[in-house]
Parts: sequence; C-alpha cells; structure tokens
Amino acid sequence: MKILQVLDSYPPDLNGGAYFTHRLAKQLLTMGHDVLVICPSRSPRSHYDYYEGVKLFRVKSYPALLYKKFRICLPIAIRSNINEAIVKFQPDIVHLQGRFILGDICMKLAERQAIPMLATNHFMPENFFHYTRLPSFMYAYFSRKSYAWVKGMFDKAIIWTAPTLTAAQLLKENGFEKNIHAISCGIDLTVFKPRAIEKPIADNLPVLLYAGRLDPEKNISIIIDALNCALKIMPCRLIIVGDGSEKVALQKYVSQLGLTDSVCFSGYLSDSDYPSVFSQADCFIHAGTAELQSIVTLEALASGLPVVAAKSVALPELVHHGLNGFLFEPQNAPEAAGFICKIFQHSDLKRNMAKESLNIARQHDVMLTGEKFVALYKQATKYNQQL
Repeated sequence: MKILQVLDSYPPDLNGGAYFTHRLAKQLLTMGHDVLVICPSRSPRSHYDYYEGVKLFRVKSYPALLYKKFRICLPIAIRSNINEAIVKFQPDIVHLQGRFILGDICMKLAERQAIPMLATNHFMPENFFHYTRLPSFMYAYFSRKSYAWVKGMFDKAIIWTAPTLTAAQLLKENGFEKNIHAISCGIDLTVFKPRAIEKPIADNLPVLLYAGRLDPEKNISIIIDALNCALKIMPCRLIIVGDGSEKVALQKYVSQLGLTDSVCFSGYLSDSDYPSVFSQADCFIHAGTAELQSIVTLEALASGLPVVAAKSVALPELVHHGLNGFLFEPQNAPEAAGFICKIFQHSDLKRNMAKESLNIARQHDVMLTGEKFVALYKQATKYNQQL
C-alpha cells in the first residue's frame, strides 16, 4: 500500500505523537509498504528529506512564538506544494495523526481527491493550554473548541483510532459518537529492552529516572518533591532526561531545595544514546496528568523497569498497581516517595515488577501495532471503493 501520514510535528520534536508517527512509518516500511510523511521542515523552505529511512515532505515552517523549539507551518502559500506532493505520491490512504495546520490542509485535499482517510487522536487540551497564555477561566471554552476542531477531522475520516481505551472513552465523553478503535502506539522491542545495569554514579545508589519533555503538564516538580521526600528515608539519585520550557526553572528549584548533588539533568539525548539511559535506573517515574498513553512509559516497561506513576488518564493502563509498579494520587509527592522507597528497599519486589513490566510491554510490540493499522487501512480503502 501507499500510505501518507500527516502530523504538525516530527522528530527531533519531543512529543508522543511525533515519535509514534515515525515509529509507525518505520514499521510500515519494514512490512513492505510505501510511506510518505508530511510534516514541518526545520527551516522556512519546503523540501523532501529522509529521517532514519522514512521519506518526508517537509513543509516550510517557523519557530512558534510561545515555544521556540516547536515548528509551526503558517497556512500561507503552502497548499499548492502539499497538493503537488500528494498528487505525486498517489496514496491509497491518508493517515491523519492530528488536525492543526498540515492535518487540516491534507484533510481537505484528500477529501477533494476522494482519498480515504483514517484519523488518530493524540490531542488533549491539557497539553496545550499552558502555552496559550489564556486565563484559567477560559479553559472550559478552549477545551470545547479544541475537541470540536478534532471532531471535524474525525467526521471526514472513514476509520477512527486512539492509543488507549481511556483515550477512546475520553473522546466519547466529549461528543464523539463514532466507533473508535483503541490501538497502542507500540514500542520497538528490538531497541528498548533490558540491558545490564550501567550505573554512572560512583556510590552505586539506587537511581530514579524520568525521561521526556520538561513542560508544565509533566509535573516534574512533583518528581523532585518525591525525591526530596525519599531522601529522608534512604539515599538515592534522580536522573532527568530531556528538554523543555521548564528546564531552567526546574534546575533552580533543585538548587533551592539543596538537591544539586542528588539530581542529574542529562539534557536531550540522541536516538542512539537514549535507549541505554534506562539501564542506568532502578525505577521509572511519571507524574504527568495529561497522558493518552505515554510512549516513554512504554519504553521504561520494555527496558524492564518498575514504574511509579500518577493515577491519571491512561497511565493505569500501563502501570498495574502492585504488579509492575505503583500508582500515586496526582500531586501527592509523599505517597510517590513511599512507593519509590518500597521498590528500592525490596529487591525481590523490584525483580518481580520488572518481569511484569516486560510482560505488559510485549502486548505493545510495534509489529502488532503495524499489523492492526494495515488491516484498518485495507478496510478503509475497501469501504471507499464501495461508495
């Protein structure tokens, strides 16, 4: 099949939708399909490109004013170039990974050319509200308008998906009446897998790990508070991997708490270096409260780590309390600290939880994800042919 994927973000952007789109594209190529991804460029010009073997049509973009590491395509003088790329590629199916600017343009062009569409939602208003700088009383309005915008994309597609059952139910609670397939974003088990422990700390203390964006909805300060509480019980360390709008503020917070010697900010890691960071940890932690799945938690599971996570949105689908980790009430740092110490202090518990994490990760193999999407692509094209 010739499969066109579209998203207004793509690696090296740090977000789940971008990484899912790329991993799915790679898997589809492995399965013998022809793939083109339409996504923003890293400069103010449109051009074809390749990223780890995936062919891209990068549309000219500019740094976002409120979040300069994110690129945004302005809907001015780009439609003809995108249309030319679509006509040249002649896709059998268009997979919309989000609406926004590029998704909206491709949706309308695909409809005009009678190309069947499959739509996947990665969007939660909570992930964007911080960057709008709107007053808090505007949140409900922003949320309604945002879901209405996404619904407009779903209405044009033949098949609709979300990464988890929780994500699908959330859409239904916000007015989506269609049958939404829950398909995991998936994880490449050949890349993320258990490795021999590689502790970088000379004193060999137990290590807590967070990896991902350092942005408001990830609640990294709660992780730092949890470490602070845990240190009152036992010595340990925290590694924070990634970059984001809150990095400087978080570094200052660590300094104010006197935790500089206990917290390491590794910054952004390359794709080749990143998977091995999980081998430096004894436990992974996620305090986010706006996760429709959490690819980084999948990466931790596949790496054989117990996980301590906020009991929020879709994280409980990956973290089964008492089996492969623990769930704490959102914002409750002392509770999280208690669970962290319980894992650190009981090697048998840690080992058993690690095994269960691997069992859960196997259910999210990206090969299974690819097979499920291909089946839906074929279903959509068959349905389109019958119209």
